[in-house]
Amino acid sequence: MPAADPTRHARTVILLTGLIVVFGVSLVMLVRGTDPVEVAAVLFFAPVFAGLLYLGPGGGLALAAGATAAYVAMRWPAIQLVGWEPLVGRIATRGVGYVLFGLAGGWATRTLLGDLRHLSEIGEVDPATGLHTAAAFARLARAEMLRSDRYGGTFTAALLPLTGLPARHVLRRRALAELGAATRSALRKSDHLALVTVDGRPILAVILTGTDADGAEPAIDHLREAAARTGFDVEAARIAVYPADPEGVASILGVIEPGPTTTSPT
Repeated sequence: MPAADPTRHARTVILLTGLIVVFGVSLVMLVRGTDPVEVAAVLFFAPVFAGLLYLGPGGGLALAAGATAAYVAMRWPAIQLVGWEPLVGRIATRGVGYVLFGLAGGWATRTLLGDLRHLSEIGEVDPATGLHTAAAFARLARAEMLRSDRYGGTFTAALLPLTGLPARHVLRRRALAELGAATRSALRKSDHLALVTVDGRPILAVILTGTDADGAEPAIDHLREAAARTGFDVEAARIAVYPADPEGVASILGVIEPGPTTTSPT
């Protein structure tokens, strides 16, 4: 089950803030008796802002061009009456403003959201192994339980204690990186895998989505083989199937849940 987009809430807050600013400026202009065409020109910043927020610089630029065309259309009666020369400076200023706002705003927003996504990933993935953290694994397990309760289906949760972790720090980090790469490739993309240390022992924790006990056996064998290729041995696996064994799944979550004795294996 894919994780929710960590930037969704940030996008909504930024969009609402921007719209409040745009509509607030427009309201002040109306109260001061500003030309309604100029008020509408300010309102055109709203779709440009939404475009750069959700579509990036390209979307912001396209909507900026559209806003410029719409402004020219609103000024067309005046252009026909007095010609282009008296209005070309105002039209150019508006157009350049839309374009710069679309490009610069799109770049700034994409950078901000990228940083937010990176910060979220830091809490979800252990950089040493590329596997989920204990907190992320617990959240994903609960999401699978909720989905199973609501829509039906099953999944298997398992713990695979490991032995063979090198004592030297440099060798340990290399071994864990190799273990993470090997075990990720042994599973489907829909499955979830974490590596945590409980009381000094590294443990692989896995969720096999849409899989019962019979289907879990070959997947766990693949994990054993992947771990063996990187120098680790897997002890007897602890397996629980949901919804057949909710207590067993809860017990597994109790082992890997973040706490005083559960840490990263690095």
